[in-house]
Amino acid sequence: MSRRLVSVKKSLRFMLFCGLPFWVPQMVFAHSSIINNKAWEVCEKQVRSDSCEYTDNHEDIYRGTCQLMSEKLLCVRNQPIVKGNPDAADH
Repeated sequence: MSRRLVSVKKSLRFMLFCGLPFWVPQMVFAHSSIINNKAWEVCEKQVRSDSCEYTDNHEDIYRGTCQLMSEKLLCVRNQPIVKGNPDAADH
């Protein structure tokens, strides 16, 4: 093998070794499931694109619109989360 090819392979291994520990947790968190069913429940009697809002166990407020997911409507957040009471978490 040429020295250039060996150098490229080493560089790729280094990038994978250093990059994966950073990117994988970020990707997993970004696509994590909904912790509670409130996002589904608030849209049960709505139609697509209706405004929706729900709170989590920290009293954070999530606002968005009802969108079709898996043949059911889900409240999809399209506004910043309004932080609530940090002491309100269920233990």
